[in-house]
Amino acid sequence: MCNRAPATACICLALAPCANLPARGRCQVQMLTAPDGAPGDLFGFSVAAGNQFALVGAQLHDGSSVDSGIVHVFERLAGTWTLSAQLVPREPEHGGFGHSTALSAHTAVIGAVGEGGVGTAYLMQRSHKVWVNTATLVPADGDVDNLFAWSVAIDGGVAVVGAPNDSDRAFRAGSVCVFERDGDANWSQVAELLPSDGQAGDEFGAAVAVQAGTILVGNWADNDAGFTSGSAYVFERQPNGVWREMAKLRASDAGGLYRFGIAVSLSGSSALIGALGATGREPYTGAAYVFVRGTNGQWQEMTKLYADDGANSDAFGWSVALDGATAVIGAKQDEREGFFLAGSAYVFAREQPGRYTRWPRPDGARPLHRGQDVRPAPVFGRTFPQTAGQACLCAVGGDARLRSRL
Repeated sequence: MCNRAPATACICLALAPCANLPARGRCQVQMLTAPDGAPGDLFGFSVAAGNQFALVGAQLHDGSSVDSGIVHVFERLAGTWTLSAQLVPREPEHGGFGHSTALSAHTAVIGAVGEGGVGTAYLMQRSHKVWVNTATLVPADGDVDNLFAWSVAIDGGVAVVGAPNDSDRAFRAGSVCVFERDGDANWSQVAELLPSDGQAGDEFGAAVAVQAGTILVGNWADNDAGFTSGSAYVFERQPNGVWREMAKLRASDAGGLYRFGIAVSLSGSSALIGALGATGREPYTGAAYVFVRGTNGQWQEMTKLYADDGANSDAFGWSVALDGATAVIGAKQDEREGFFLAGSAYVFAREQPGRYTRWPRPDGARPLHRGQDVRPAPVFGRTFPQTAGQACLCAVGGDARLRSRL
């Protein structure tokens, strides 16, 4: 009998109060847990947050069968996040429902990476206070073990689903499927995105983001500048509806083991790309890079963010989120208060174009990290998509008995 990992917990916080308080101030924080959480559920492995709702996936939750998965929906009522629904898959067996999650207004896309051996993405729409499965997204040419739905993203009527193990071009080169909603509210696949120079083992599609006609795809195992130096691709929707590759992005100081593209985020004309093995304060501490699209349509690296207290193998850049002038970056292996792999998350505020300042500022303050009531090794900072000033950060391996708090 195997020993499964402990259950997990997330916190949600409002970033604006954090940025306005002194360095030693407190943020508005609430702990989120699953009422029926069990060891090994991996509650918090994926999370998506919006103004009103937060989705938290528990891909190994045992529902009607082993590891069927579940997604917990929290609703923000009078400033407090309250569990309002639990979403389950149609085909439950070993599906890993909740491996990936994304949210756009009242529409969610949820990845079940193991369903049927091929993978499935579920479209869930909230109508009359009930979440309904309105569509099931599958690849037009899906094969077993492609890891379809490993990553998902959605923006209005466009859903993006990554399959990093797809071997259409070369063994595990990866692909991304684009689905669009028509005027009758029906979803269909309109494109399969492949990089122009993809190679075997690149795992294109391990991370995806979409916003306003732009798709950003992580290609972390690209070897162009050394083994797994990584890259990211930008695709834009043309007036005729065709998605076209527009740019390939690399770190200006790219090197082996950087894993640039392991995490990606879009906000307006800016992109934030994680590179967990990049040189920060010292080699292999990790970094994240901000790219900006100019008026000429060209993408340019503007700045490199890293932890000024980073250490080797912190994995800073494992997860990233960008919302306007605020960037949040996870360091899932950061050691805090003597806890190995405790994890932390860093908040950066853009003060002027190309210049970001870390909050809390480095005058004795520390980054956001797991609370003292979370047991050792929760891998805090695993995921935290954020929007409209709300960020959710999850500790994969925390204590399910933690209670909500403000």
